[in-house]
Amino acid sequence: LHRAREKQSVVPNVGRPCLLPAICGLQYLDSLREVDYDVLHPSLVGGGSTGSSEHVVGAERRRKLGLMFLLGRTWLTGTF
Repeated sequence: LHRAREKQSVVPNVGRPCLLPAICGLQYLDSLREVDYDVLHPSLVGGGSTGSSEHVVGAERRRKLGLMFLLGRTWLTGTF
């Protein structure tokens, strides 16, 4: 993913949509890093009975909104 990010400027415009799935992967890896690589953290799993459900729902909404923003920015600018 890091190499794709470094070489994105040499990818033709018609090929850049192929890089969009990398945005989801990078966003998920950033989310993992934020929760100290706990893959079962409620903010990543999207629910569970532990913790405040409002907090978990809010965190998931922010994560989805952030992902949509990143995908839109990448689609418009061609950089991620």
